Amino acid sequence: LPSGQLSIAKILDSTVTNVKLKRPVTLYAIAGFGLEPSYVWMWKTAAPSTAGMLGVVSPGFSALEAGWESNADALLKTQLDADGITLKKLAEKLVKKPSGITVFRNVRWFDAEAAQMRGPSDVYVNRGKIAAVYPPNSEMRDDATVIDGTGRTLLPGLFDMHGHTSPWDSVLQIAGGVTTLRDMGNINKALAELTTRIDAGESIGPHIVPTGFIEGDSQYKASGGITVKDVDEAKRAIDFYSQQGFRQIKLYNSMRPEWIAPITAYAKERGIRVSGHIPAFMRAEEAVRAGFDEIQHINQVILNFLVKKDDDTRTLLRFYLVGDNANQIDLESAQVKDFIKLLVERKTAVDPTMTAFEAMFLQRQGAANPSFKNVANNVPPAIRRAWLTNSMDVTDKNEAAFKKSYEKLMGFVKLMHDAGVPLLAGTDDIAGFTLHRELELYVLSGIPPPEVLKIATWNGAKYSQVLERTGSITVGKDADLILVEGDPTKNISDIRKVSLVMKSGAIHFPAEIYSALGVKPFVPAPTLTKFQASSAK
Repeated sequence: LPSGQLSIAKILDSTVTNVKLKRPVTLYAIAGFGLEPSYVWMWKTAAPSTAGMLGVVSPGFSALEAGWESNADALLKTQLDADGITLKKLAEKLVKKPSGITVFRNVRWFDAEAAQMRGPSDVYVNRGKIAAVYPPNSEMRDDATVIDGTGRTLLPGLFDMHGHTSPWDSVLQIAGGVTTLRDMGNINKALAELTTRIDAGESIGPHIVPTGFIEGDSQYKASGGITVKDVDEAKRAIDFYSQQGFRQIKLYNSMRPEWIAPITAYAKERGIRVSGHIPAFMRAEEAVRAGFDEIQHINQVILNFLVKKDDDTRTLLRFYLVGDNANQIDLESAQVKDFIKLLVERKTAVDPTMTAFEAMFLQRQGAANPSFKNVANNVPPAIRRAWLTNSMDVTDKNEAAFKKSYEKLMGFVKLMHDAGVPLLAGTDDIAGFTLHRELELYVLSGIPPPEVLKIATWNGAKYSQVLERTGSITVGKDADLILVEGDPTKNISDIRKVSLVMKSGAIHFPAEIYSALGVKPFVPAPTLTKFQASSAK
């Protein structure tokens, strides 16, 4: 049934033209449909209640009244500019930049490299860097902003290693404790512009590590990034990304198997890691031997044991083969053990995105999405309703097979971890909410919570190639930190209780961000206390 609240606000007036006419229009923002504003263009009339709709525009899509389609690009630019102003105002309102020193007082903190808790300690931050770690309640020698860490846990900022971000997604990532996002494929110009705005403080968002998306030309080709028709074009795409400073590429389904070895060799000559989906008509083992440094998605890994020569995994077959047949895989078989051994020998990382498959294989249409059951009551009703649908049909006929197949996927993740295959915590789903469930699923697979937190911090930094700058609570590194109510090394679900996010020393309160987006906060913001050294003498 309909529920929730909608609000509509006028943003600006503009004009549109065609061959014969010039007419005034108005841009409105509608809040309450989702986790970001929805925009609509209306004809401007003397009585707004009688106005008709001109249409809607967004990157890559437009639907305008017949005869006015030529205005799409201009309307989109105006709309994006207005959206940017909204985002800038939000950043100016919610991001706090303390002057001088910030101290997390008497806080237990997570040593990401060792996967152990330390402290309690006093952790000092100055000029965006972790300045010092002292015994708890040490005498402070200068004025400071103090945050009481008693009963709380300080962790390095989280890494989401598989996103396709946008301006509003980036806001949600910060609210969820993600201080670094590895973007795994996007519209290159849009991602560059967003990164610039975030770095300039004009939009809330994490550090963005871009991955260069390369897809083969076919009827199934994915959009975004660069599409290529042969190896030479792929090499030119690699040069483009290399010259932009990208350190990783992602190859997609329509790349031809015979291209992979020369492409990976060329990329590695330029110091670029190679990751991606396993190309159609190729197995994961072959891709690893051809030079893949990393595989995206657990289904792309499991298909290694299921695909036949003519199976076209550019289609939905890449999901149904796994759902229908992964339940038959013997995880103790020589084939499985040999493949995992190959991953270890080649130091191939895996970004399993387990959450992306949990609902796919377990959720009945109309039932609650298992991945978001713990946050459903916090989000707007329209989002909650959207989560009642599944991209796959789980029925009486396939439910048992799908469930057992998902259990095999979970078991495979645990086997890889135990063998030493580097795991990377990525989502490829709802920004800000999905990563917490991803980490819960790793724990449910049998990986201890401290090791899961290392995956989400240290591993993220290492395989994003930014470990020298962030990823651990180490003196001299960027102050990318999150304060959690509770102890996620004991109860991984506490990772949702992020009360403060610090990115390069700037403070964000998730409670404030969520409230601005129509989400019920999970925990309140901590108090910032001003300490004056002169008055303490």
